Amino acid sequence: TNRPDILDKALLRPGRFDRQITIDKPDIKGRDQIFRIYLTKLKLDQEPTFYSQRLAALTPGFAGADIANVCNEAALIAARTDETQITMQHFESAIDRIIGGLEKKNKVISKLERR
Repeated sequence: TNRPDILDKALLRPGRFDRQITIDKPDIKGRDQIFRIYLTKLKLDQEPTFYSQRLAALTPGFAGADIANVCNEAALIAARTDETQITMQHFESAIDRIIGGLEKKNKVISKLERR
């Protein structure tokens, strides 16, 4: 789980889950490899390797699910504009949209906004 703090203490007793393994988010090389996997499934205007390193550099702190979301969102943006191939501009728009979405999740709502 991503939230071991909310697990029932009975599950964490000795003999149940004796080890907890923490897995960090991928570094730039890991993100490059993950992008390569997802990019091979898309219709791009360049080779997947052309994009993978650039996209990995633009997405620090992204997990594999975030990377999948970037690829899906870029494909949707391209489809909305009736494009047959995905370009770097589509990926940049997708990253901006996802980062904006991530910020909204963490946003603190003021008393005025609650009304």
